[in-house]
Amino acid sequence: MLTGDERVELDAALDEAWRGTHRAAFAAGALREFLRDAVQAGRSWAQFVLDEATDDGLVTLVKRHQKQSLPTKRGPVAGVAGVVNTTEDGTAEWVQLSLELLTRDQVRQAIKIRTEQIEAGTRNVWALRVVDRLLDKHAAAVTVADALAAEGVTLADLFEAA
Repeated sequence: MLTGDERVELDAALDEAWRGTHRAAFAAGALREFLRDAVQAGRSWAQFVLDEATDDGLVTLVKRHQKQSLPTKRGPVAGVAGVVNTTEDGTAEWVQLSLELLTRDQVRQAIKIRTEQIEAGTRNVWALRVVDRLLDKHAAAVTVADALAAEGVTLADLFEAA
């Protein structure tokens, strides 16, 4: 845990890391250099932040490896599925499991989750198409907000009428 003063210093370093860039990779590199310098200067909290960031990055790397696609005749498919797993002590936890390790109930749970994601994605595509038609109608509009103002409606109004 960081103290209040340490948090202020980290927040200032984060602000500085983003200065002059919109790319997370550049900001992360600047922050890493700041933290390394802070460790060299004897600030133990900086090592804690570096260790936490390393752990987070390793978790991401491990998950990315686990999620590698499997080739099929229909194209690549995910080799894992996110499901709720019940531990031996009865605690429910969200996990990513290899398809080979799923139980029947988890397979059905994963199907339900994926189906809901597809339905949500379909709704989002519909909404984007509605907005795209509005932008076509108001060609001078730079943003959706501009087109909504020209039409005299809100997003909610636009979607309700579509």
